[in-house]
Amino acid sequence: MIRIGTQKVRTGCVTCKRRRVKCDEGRPRCVRCTKAGRACEGYANSPGCGEPFKFVVYTPHGGAQLLSGDPDLDWSERRSLSYFQDRTALELAGGFHANFWLSSILPFAQHEISVRHALIALSSMHEHYAGVDHFAPTRGIDFALGHYGKAIREVVRLNQSQQGQNFDSALVTSALFSAFESLQGHYHTACNHAISGMKMLAEEQRSIGLVGPRHVRVPRDELVRFFTATSRQILELGDPNFHGPRPTLMQGRPCMPDKFTSFEQAMLHMELILTDLFEWAERADSLASKGPILEDIGNQLMVEYVKIKVHTTEWSAAFTLLQNEFESSSPESASSGEAAPTVPPTALLLKLYQALLRGFLHRIEVSDERVLKEYTSDFWLALDLAEEFIRQTSQLVTPPVTPADVTCGALPKPARVVRPTFSLAMGVVPMLFLIATRGGDMAVRNRAIQLLKTCYRREGFWDSQIAASLAERIFEIQKLVIEKYGEDSPVELKLLDIAFMPGRRCVFRYRLEGLHAPTEEGNTPQALWAGHASALDNGKEYYEQLDWEG
Repeated sequence: MIRIGTQKVRTGCVTCKRRRVKCDEGRPRCVRCTKAGRACEGYANSPGCGEPFKFVVYTPHGGAQLLSGDPDLDWSERRSLSYFQDRTALELAGGFHANFWLSSILPFAQHEISVRHALIALSSMHEHYAGVDHFAPTRGIDFALGHYGKAIREVVRLNQSQQGQNFDSALVTSALFSAFESLQGHYHTACNHAISGMKMLAEEQRSIGLVGPRHVRVPRDELVRFFTATSRQILELGDPNFHGPRPTLMQGRPCMPDKFTSFEQAMLHMELILTDLFEWAERADSLASKGPILEDIGNQLMVEYVKIKVHTTEWSAAFTLLQNEFESSSPESASSGEAAPTVPPTALLLKLYQALLRGFLHRIEVSDERVLKEYTSDFWLALDLAEEFIRQTSQLVTPPVTPADVTCGALPKPARVVRPTFSLAMGVVPMLFLIATRGGDMAVRNRAIQLLKTCYRREGFWDSQIAASLAERIFEIQKLVIEKYGEDSPVELKLLDIAFMPGRRCVFRYRLEGLHAPTEEGNTPQALWAGHASALDNGKEYYEQLDWEG
């Protein structure tokens, strides 16, 4: 990467600069951040207020060592691969297990043309999405779409050849295609690509018992973890996005330790708990929708729920010990002169999940939304943690001065803006949406909506701006419910699911629950008027559509 301008080039990663500590400049992540469990945000420069203007031009360098010398790659392609290593891979990981992208996927692209094209397409589209502080290539989108098309054609060719060694390529390109479509806001297509990968992986797992394990070139535990997380995220939005039976992936289950050795290990176990919880909730809702649950099935569901609750309690105890150890002995506090160690983003995110799980497990246990009011303080704590996580992982950047501005002679000082963030790891947006659409404290919900509006993040299929629009609409309907029936009314809006449609649109389905309660006069409450010509009645399902720009 070359910087041209009047400013002296500063070295060190963004995280160390923000914390004003010396960076060891390790690649792809500095050792200082890695040891402290922090998210190393790469080595892009972040100009401060009042600094001289500069042009920032990304160029290929030796970073993508495995591919930089390939004679079949032109300058733009090598440049995109360098950008993938320096920025895209680290953002995709969101502070967790970046090695999947850097140590497994990037080397794999050296030998697989389809993966290489897909990687170049994703990196180029990511630069277009996040590049608000430098001059990206003018044909960046066309360049990205061109390589996306080449990758698809190569996958089709490989499928037609029916060679067994192409299976790994198909799995990896499914993941990359899904990420590419998410960056464009085409979530329906993104889901379809991800589901294709899940189905292939599930079929491979089933076939191992019949034909034995096959030779693999990408570690299966990493791919299973990725696709399991993707499946869980689709469940968060709603089962209809699977468009049929949901593929079942078998994932390894390490024992819960007494104390976690790292925040990464704590996140792995949290992923397992959330996967179990969402799958359990989906199965329970499906059974309940078909009528009364038989006693033996209900007992089995309760046994499974208790097991999840016990695992959550064990996780919380192990995580608390890790937190205490980190707070009592920070490797940086003494050398940097800081009064106290800064809680890294990874720990903030885990503390956020810890704060919310207790209340939502209780809500499942008693099957009453009103119980969430007892956990209002936990919701406020979760919002504080989310805000700090967003602050630490967001980057304020200065948009570049255009050539037209330079020729005019007067250089304006554009306001600093938040660089959009794209990640495929567990993040903060789904939890903010959960807070914004659940519980009775409207002040809590409103603050969650405001955070969604201002954080500019895409985390897999979760877009903070789309989530904010959906949450605002649900907030409006709930306010009408309160206005008509009172703040203590048992009436609640229940969001059933969000189904992505072709293009940039989704349909969300909801209903009101609790309207069966009699009024003082002994009559059923009148239906709530909530739109242009529709009344919300008890038990009826309602659909609304939301569209968004690219």
